[in-house]
Amino acid sequence: MRRVAIASGLGLAFAGLATGTARAEPAGIDRIRAAFAEVQQGLVAKKFQARTFTASAFVEEFASSEGDSATLHCDGAEPRKLTVSRFGEMGKVVEEFYLDGGKVVFLLRTQSAYRAPLTTTGAAITVDRSYYVEGRLVRHIVGNQKPVDAISPQLNNMAAHRFDAAMKLLAAQPCQAKPLP
Repeated sequence: MRRVAIASGLGLAFAGLATGTARAEPAGIDRIRAAFAEVQQGLVAKKFQARTFTASAFVEEFASSEGDSATLHCDGAEPRKLTVSRFGEMGKVVEEFYLDGGKVVFLLRTQSAYRAPLTTTGAAITVDRSYYVEGRLVRHIVGNQKPVDAISPQLNNMAAHRFDAAMKLLAAQPCQAKPLP
């Protein structure tokens, strides 16, 4: 009985796709997902060189009251992931920039708001996901909310600022090709 109910539910979901009631994906989302998967596989396989440094020493936008750190993962001379963590007395922000062809294509931003100074106990956590095509925000998702594909000027400006700050940091700390043995 349970299998029938699940199968029926799946049938309805696929029927929705066939009749056009499913949400259309913005152009480029499939490529972004593929690039994300490539980076994740490379991280698991330890394929990338990693280098850690202080982001705010190169790009002021990453400065924070309690400090910051950045880790750049490179596949030879190609940057694949840049993680910037900023720490404050009442929280922290971790921005994970995924790259394809040297450009940011996806940003996973996790913000933790502490209940008391310098403690993570009971922190409220918000996760945003931003998808970029050619430097332009095409989709934004906050937590478990529905994706926003019709980007407001305010959201686009915020996304452009994050994209530009990451690109500045990548320009200041470029990947180096692996030395030959």
